[in-house]
Amino acid sequence: MRAPNFTPDEDSYIADHYQTQSDREMAKALGRNLGSLINRRKKLGLMRWRPGRWTAEQEQYLEQHYADTQTVVCAAAVDKTVTAVLNKAHHMKLKKSDAFIKKLQAKAAAAGVNEQFKNGHVPWNKGKKIQSAEGSKATQFKKGHKPGNTRKKYHTRICSKDGYILIKLADKHWVAKHRLVWQRLNGPIPKTHILTFRDGNKLNLAITNLELITKAENARRNNIWVNYPRELAEAMQLQGKIKRKLNRMNEANHGQQ
Repeated sequence: MRAPNFTPDEDSYIADHYQTQSDREMAKALGRNLGSLINRRKKLGLMRWRPGRWTAEQEQYLEQHYADTQTVVCAAAVDKTVTAVLNKAHHMKLKKSDAFIKKLQAKAAAAGVNEQFKNGHVPWNKGKKIQSAEGSKATQFKKGHKPGNTRKKYHTRICSKDGYILIKLADKHWVAKHRLVWQRLNGPIPKTHILTFRDGNKLNLAITNLELITKAENARRNNIWVNYPRELAEAMQLQGKIKRKLNRMNEANHGQQ
């Protein structure tokens, strides 16, 4: 059986409440089917503002008011979040007016002066011992507590910076393992000398693969201008610059994560 047509009173009810009530609530109040009420509302031209979709009226409001109105007020007026309004304003190339910005700055400055501590102000908790909240002591870390992922003594890892194998001798004390291997058999390493790997493999810690040379000798070995033709040396130098640049970029990206 076909439902009766909507009466003028029902149309008036929809027009008066569609912004404050859901379609389901209005359908229940009028004793109507949800689908028929939605169709009727649309035929009356009463459209809801959907999240993410902007109507011409909303855009017109931003064009007229955004420059001299607080963003939170604009958001409430167009039934959007502050973030949505900011994104839309950026897309429409709308900006706050200079007069509005100066007004906000003056207001903020005045508020800051009023909220500053006066000379000679004494904090309310000066000299008082901070007491832990009731029940919090049971979950507090005890003195000497170590996280569950703390590495044990003699744990080894590969240094991400230079590729050497590091070994832990104490908390916050890691040393290059190849230096430790050499020192146990040959004694201390002079400050004027360094250890190198004969085969170039920093993971090969065999004592026969370690070579003690002076820093001067190491500099001569690494001098590409002496060991290689000029064209090849220039290419190697450029390659080194590129690698260092990439390493700095990777470190910066890792620090932001």
